[in-house]
Amino acid sequence: MNFILEILAVGIVTAVIGFLTSTVMMFVFVKHFKLKKYHFWWQVVLSYFITGCLVHLLCQAVGVNAWYCKHGVACKKPYT
Repeated sequence: MNFILEILAVGIVTAVIGFLTSTVMMFVFVKHFKLKKYHFWWQVVLSYFITGCLVHLLCQAVGVNAWYCKHGVACKKPYT
């Protein structure tokens, strides 16, 4: 159950950050971009959510998460 919640949390964070990033990029690079005409926003959010979930699931399946906990700084105790 915790793993499913973790996958969903990663999906939600990826969706929010991805949506905000892609919207800013459209304002910067698409000439005459109007938020009012951004009718496909839910497909963008859904695709980022699914991407985040799948990437996290794939990383867990192939051992990237375990490797990162062993070698990364996220799982290490802070220096005292």
